[in-house]
Amino acid sequence: MTEKQHFQAPTLKSILAKLSSETTSHKLHNTDMDKKSTEQLIDQVRSEDRKVAHEAIANGVRESQERWIEAGLIAEALTAELVKIAHTCRSKRQIAALLQSIADDLTSEPNMH
Repeated sequence: MTEKQHFQAPTLKSILAKLSSETTSHKLHNTDMDKKSTEQLIDQVRSEDRKVAHEAIANGVRESQERWIEAGLIAEALTAELVKIAHTCRSKRQIAALLQSIADDLTSEPNMH
């Protein structure tokens, strides 16, 4: 994949459109199968979205490092963006738990064996 090409993951909207195009009788006949299929499609989209998000963040961090921006300033910027996302997307608890997990990991004693 070149720099200009971007992975186009299916969106939740496209998946739901595909699912809604099925006939009603088919949906009623295969409710359990449809539920499993829907869950699998949503899991697939989330997995692909996660990969795209990780790539975008990694690229941003790498570009910042190449510009000799201090690691602490990069972390500060990432944290500020996380806070913005938490407030905008109503995912405060999820992000707080993630940040707490990171803080616990960074402040824990090294595991000596």
